[in-house]
Amino acid sequence: MFIFLSSVSCFSQPGIIHEFGKPSQSEIDMLVYEKDTTAQAVILYESGEYSFVVINYNIYLLKKIYRKIKILSDDAKDFGTVSIILHGNEKRHEWINGVKAVTRNGYESTHLSKDDVYYKPYRRNQIEATFAFPNVQKGSVLEYQYNHLSPFFFNLDGWTFQNNIPTVYSEFKAEIPGIFIYNRSLIGGRKLTINSATVKTNCFNPVPGYSASCEVINYAMADIPPFIEEEYMLSPFNYLSRLDFQLEQFTGQSGKVTHYTKSWMSVDEEFRKDKNIGVQARRNNFLRRQLPKEISSINDPLDRAKAVYSFVQNHFLWDNSNRLYSEANVRKAFNEKTGSASEINLALINALQAVGLEAEIGLLSTRNNGLPIKRYAVMSDFNYLIAFVKINGENYFLDATNKLAPFGILPFQCLNYDLRVMDFNNGSYWEVIKPYENNINFVNVQLKADEDFGFSGKLRETNMGYPAVSKRTQLKDVNRNEYLRSKESEYVNLEITSYSVTDQDNIDKPLVEDFDIHLELNHEETLIFNPFLFKEFKRNPFQLDERNYPVDFGHPQKYAYNFSLDISGKYELVELPKNQTFKMPDNMGETSVIYTESDGVIQIRFHIYINEHHFESASYKGLKTFFDLVVQIQNNAPLLLRKIY
Repeated sequence: MFIFLSSVSCFSQPGIIHEFGKPSQSEIDMLVYEKDTTAQAVILYESGEYSFVVINYNIYLLKKIYRKIKILSDDAKDFGTVSIILHGNEKRHEWINGVKAVTRNGYESTHLSKDDVYYKPYRRNQIEATFAFPNVQKGSVLEYQYNHLSPFFFNLDGWTFQNNIPTVYSEFKAEIPGIFIYNRSLIGGRKLTINSATVKTNCFNPVPGYSASCEVINYAMADIPPFIEEEYMLSPFNYLSRLDFQLEQFTGQSGKVTHYTKSWMSVDEEFRKDKNIGVQARRNNFLRRQLPKEISSINDPLDRAKAVYSFVQNHFLWDNSNRLYSEANVRKAFNEKTGSASEINLALINALQAVGLEAEIGLLSTRNNGLPIKRYAVMSDFNYLIAFVKINGENYFLDATNKLAPFGILPFQCLNYDLRVMDFNNGSYWEVIKPYENNINFVNVQLKADEDFGFSGKLRETNMGYPAVSKRTQLKDVNRNEYLRSKESEYVNLEITSYSVTDQDNIDKPLVEDFDIHLELNHEETLIFNPFLFKEFKRNPFQLDERNYPVDFGHPQKYAYNFSLDISGKYELVELPKNQTFKMPDNMGETSVIYTESDGVIQIRFHIYINEHHFESASYKGLKTFFDLVVQIQNNAPLLLRKIY
């Protein structure tokens, strides 16, 4: 075993030999990466070599990893820490060996000690192995390599070519025995520099007298820009340039074929019989006995569904876990009044069915988990379960884990485009997740100049939909005085003299906050006054020159700001800012500000409407211009006033 796993120290890149611990003179002398002069670090070379080995008659996936990094800034020292996630349990688990790491500063080399690799629990059935390079500084060249062995050969996780810093060259090689058949996809849109596949005979011998040929593949990319995350995006995993592998089938020594990539028809049958999900979804007799009798007598099916939703939502306390494929026990969770998202939403499905409504399991992948593959059934892509209900021809997506979310408002993390409806009678199918649309933040300000040339008055903020869920969550988790101080800090010399909130606990109504406010202003003759006390966007969230992945807001949203200022007898208006309007194509969004003045009263009407939640990368420049204007209006369009004595 130790002979087989001995480290390979040379890796091939066209025209360059990468010998571990011996960077080239040009790599040592590099002060800046010419193709990205802003880069704080650059991956000079990286490679992964995957193969299959037999240890004690068991097949393991062996990954040999090598990476060389140049540190170009003092701020890039964090790249000197390496983290490796290992999966498994007491019976079967992954491990690493052959760890080598060296820091090269000029002609001085500092090697990692074998005792400096640390292990700690990461998540359920996961261990994190970490090590840190010694003596990292600006100008360092860091090299490391290790062997990663896994008994989970069904999950050949492919290779990611793109990183969060520039990569000069990234190469992936693999020898895959013919007993394995993998589906593979190139994600991210960048082209391969090397794309080759050949056949090697008699390369895999799991037992004496048995031999299999291998597919030998070699993929590489060069001059890869960094992947830069911005706001309003789904998981970066959807867009990083990478190779994705999914095991389709495995042929054992006896000739038995095991299918891992299955048809939805076979998955439907398995789910129907599964005791943790399929069977639990049809045990509605227990919930029928638990529901208040008056719910069943509600004639309108939508009102009946809302009553069921409210009952389940208020009965359970979510334990903050999903546990989609773990053991689920609806009865036990109901009696204990706490459970996973799967148990709570299975109880919701049971209860909806118990009152005669058409409710099914909805499987989805959360936003941070990546988009599910649609062309074939990959159940590991899904990590969350909700209730899907059809009422009077309308689709409703329900999740009862959040006590502050009204009927039909999914957790934001669930707004990830596609849902697989597990209809056990007619077969499962894809359904597009339609986000709740009536999401409004409305601010109304009424001020009047007082005797000291300050401004006093009232501000009312009204939230509906997702903004209301967010605000109720904020108010629940924060101290009232701390919350008011944070609001006051948003505007210089703003004082909140009284505060009240309406319908904080009635989640089916808009959340209304009322503030009595006072502004103490300077005593100069001419006042430059910004009327936007609270800003929806303080800065443009889009800073890149171009973006090669979509913009996703999750849901449509509307923001309106109405402002009234009575300056009669105290100030005269010197100048009003100009009215402005910007509309995106196809009614995807618009922003507008209108200024008027009459009899000493200044009125401002400002709104931001984002009517679509998804924008392809081709719309990025238009969105950037849109938000440039939004920020400019709120930050750089003051009222010019002059005192009257």
